[in-house]
Amino acid sequence: MTGRRRAQLLVVLAVASTAAAAVYESFRERPPEADPVSSPLPVHEDETERIEGGFEWIATRDGRKLFELVAGSLWGIEGGVHFLRDVDRLRLFLEDGRAVDLRSRAGKLEQRAGPGSEPVVVLEGDVLVSDPDRLTLRTDKLVYDAASREMRSPARAEASGEDFRAVLGSFTYRPDGRVLEAHDMLELDLGGGLPLRLEAAKAHYRLTTGELVFDAPFRVRRPDETLIAGPATFSVRRAEASEEPLRAAGPVLLLHTTGDRVAQLAAGSIEFGRTTSEAGPVERIVAGPPASLAFRSDGSRPELWTVLETSRIVVTAGEHEAGSTVSAGPGFRVRWPGAQEPWELLGERLTASRVEPERPAQVHGVGGVVLRGPDSVSAEADEAHWNAATPERLELKGAPARARQGSDLVEAPQLIVLRRPDILIGEQGAVTEVYSLEGRQDTLFRAADDGEPARVRSERVVLPREREPLEFEGQVQAWQGTTSLRCQRMRVERERERLIAEQDVNLRLEIEDASGEPQTARLLADRLDYASSTRTVVLSGDARYEETSGSRVSAAVLAIQLDAEGDVERLEATGAVDLAMGDARGSADRMTWEGGSLGRILLIGDQRLAELETAEQGILKTRRVRYDLATRRAEADSGPGRGRIESTPSQPSNEERQQ
Repeated sequence: MTGRRRAQLLVVLAVASTAAAAVYESFRERPPEADPVSSPLPVHEDETERIEGGFEWIATRDGRKLFELVAGSLWGIEGGVHFLRDVDRLRLFLEDGRAVDLRSRAGKLEQRAGPGSEPVVVLEGDVLVSDPDRLTLRTDKLVYDAASREMRSPARAEASGEDFRAVLGSFTYRPDGRVLEAHDMLELDLGGGLPLRLEAAKAHYRLTTGELVFDAPFRVRRPDETLIAGPATFSVRRAEASEEPLRAAGPVLLLHTTGDRVAQLAAGSIEFGRTTSEAGPVERIVAGPPASLAFRSDGSRPELWTVLETSRIVVTAGEHEAGSTVSAGPGFRVRWPGAQEPWELLGERLTASRVEPERPAQVHGVGGVVLRGPDSVSAEADEAHWNAATPERLELKGAPARARQGSDLVEAPQLIVLRRPDILIGEQGAVTEVYSLEGRQDTLFRAADDGEPARVRSERVVLPREREPLEFEGQVQAWQGTTSLRCQRMRVERERERLIAEQDVNLRLEIEDASGEPQTARLLADRLDYASSTRTVVLSGDARYEETSGSRVSAAVLAIQLDAEGDVERLEATGAVDLAMGDARGSADRMTWEGGSLGRILLIGDQRLAELETAEQGILKTRRVRYDLATRRAEADSGPGRGRIESTPSQPSNEERQQ
């Protein structure tokens, strides 16, 4: 074949080949056309960017992978910002090798400081964060800064862990530090069925320990409780929370509200804990130091009682079916409001049982108990007891307990204080020192010149305000100086200046006879009524007057007038009078005796003749018989009207007959 023909053949083959290629290109299947994509080149040599069925960004530093970002599509780039849809995974690799996964509906990737800077990822719409420590976060917007390796959410968020659920106003999450910082926390549910509403500027949740840390004052609200406290740390994990208590630094204020009543616990610090007993879970609150507990009505002043200046208060709930138990001490002060001055009870340790929001059912204080009240009321005892069933009553016990009502003192194994009205009662054997009679005309029980008070021993004594009556009951023994009185009941009416003794009355007086010799007089009766203003003693019911000299008068009623020195000035007897004066014996319906041992006696017969028998004159019977004790001479006096005199001369003795 010549060279010319060979060249022609090659041309034909070339044309045929081109035609065949054109036909094939017209009929073969083609892949769908894709939108044009542009992306900046990697800033670092070890960082790659590629588009393969979506968008993927892998960031590394010093050969270690920092994060990887995978999105369904890249829908635009503006000013170096990549706008993404369907962020399937933003995986952050932690320093310990684990990873945190995030996803959202949309996002963007940008380098805010320009090429070469660490990128910032912004996720928006149904953002979900899954931490390897079982922490889950949900929000609508989240910003991840690769430079600081922090996540921030300015939007409302929900956080949940193995043992809690929380609603946050916003948060900052540091995965490498294992810390979630919550801002404006709203609610926290620890699985108890009743969420806590919290108001705090900032709080930290430590993922490794499960601790919730408040660095600043915060408020916790429940339907019936409010807690206001300072810095605090507590566990939100149920297993650990039963062992590790919640602790809050002070000042701390815990309010429990029921209706219009509020129980208020204030302390320098507070600790909440929970344990398990045979009866079930037991909750415990430890507050202080210092600590105070108040019960108020309508948020006003304390209505029932307040524990003040207490070093430590412990509240326990769950050990008993009814209410809680409160323990206070060492060192406590309980205050009851009063109409004028408050009542205060101080001691070493206090226990209040069955405590409800409005008040405790019982209060028991021990250890050097001191009670202080208005009108100079005070007491000292070993223990004190208060019961809500009788809120105005306070019981004190000691060996003995001591109390003061005004200027009067009492010692007894048991004291009862009634706050309204102000009454002090001593029981089980009381000894009372009565100073409130000082300066009065009472010659029985007035304070002596040296200030010695009247003392009374009795089974029971009632001491009201200073101007009101004193009452003594059961084996009463009263004495002051040389005067003593025994009876079963005694009443001293200070306002009316009267002393009334009843049942088995035995009054002993030291007197002087007309010659100045000391004598002891005993007055016995069923009832004694002494009036200080008139210095008159009235004995009734088998009344008797006896002197150590042998003088004796008995009658249904004896009225004795004492002089300023306490000696008998006048004695009047009424009803079945019987007397013995030395050798003289007499009887009458009435009798008067004046002038003491050298004075005069008048016997009067109303229903029967008066009768007097003397050794010198024998027996005289008449309506009236006068007897002179100094001369030992009796005179018969028939008195007005018709009278009758009977006289029986005395018989001379054998010695007189012989003479």
